[in-house]
Amino acid sequence: MSTRGTPTGSPSSAFGHTCDDDAVQQLCDDFAAEADDLDRIVASPDVDWSTSTPAPGWSVADQISHLWFFDQRAAMALADPDAFRADAEALMIAMVESGGTDMSAAAGRSMTSASLLDAWRLDRTRLIELARDVDPSTRVPWYGPAMGARSFVTARVMETWAHGQDIADALAVTREPADRLRHVAHIGVGARTFSYAVHARPMPDAAIRVELRGPSGDVWTWGPDDAVDRVAATRSSSASWSRSGATSTTRRSPSTATQRRSGCRSPSRSPAHLAQDAPPASSPDRRGHTASFDSLRPFPKAMLVRRLGALGPARRPLLCAIAAATLDC
Repeated sequence: MSTRGTPTGSPSSAFGHTCDDDAVQQLCDDFAAEADDLDRIVASPDVDWSTSTPAPGWSVADQISHLWFFDQRAAMALADPDAFRADAEALMIAMVESGGTDMSAAAGRSMTSASLLDAWRLDRTRLIELARDVDPSTRVPWYGPAMGARSFVTARVMETWAHGQDIADALAVTREPADRLRHVAHIGVGARTFSYAVHARPMPDAAIRVELRGPSGDVWTWGPDDAVDRVAATRSSSASWSRSGATSTTRRSPSTATQRRSGCRSPSRSPAHLAQDAPPASSPDRRGHTASFDSLRPFPKAMLVRRLGALGPARRPLLCAIAAATLDC
């Protein structure tokens, strides 16, 4: 039985599992829509970009700078893979030598909010244009394993949504959830293996079933339907989905999510976006999870993870990227 997530409905955000150009184009549409949604929030003249966000030490401006910085690197990876590899190595060395300075946030701190917003818009537009032209079978270099084209764009959707949620929470803005959040849930489900690997903990053998009801009412599922351990959304409203989805990739506590769990526990933070957080220990009657693909291939970059391990919160973007790169979706 395949353990890849397959919705029983047909969300508007196509996430098919055949490598075709239509899937990449739909992902690009979803990425553009997610970024535009965040853009509308931060472009308001009433927004103070110095406002602190739930990410310790990061302001609204830092969040946008981070997205801009890695949208630039993503465009470079598509346009000039060799230049990206050299830049990635230099970035990791600089982070180590600086004691963990997060270059992605620092990049925008000398810019005005207007200049930073313009730069983010320009580079994300270029990234989307490049992604639309990519061969779906292309393996794109990134921090850690190379990524399939669909996984690569999916990771940008996830990053944009997760950092956008930090900003929305900081500004007390409620965002209307959309079916494109299925991409976020997909990474949150699949990164479970990575969360154990990064902490050198044994992966529990038991499979997990995940069921979520999306904003349009379609049910999205992952894992075998006969699994004993299950996580399921219990409500169908958009607000409920937003709370459930937030547990997948942001700093929100699961107390803000509406979920039904059977036979297992969920960590408070996602391995996809907060890979430094330890999952619950494995035991016969306590199986840690955020939901799983048991067939996920082993993470091959343990040495890189150990190098980044001493960097504290600054390693988050790279660990997140590596976690996403372990998914061949």
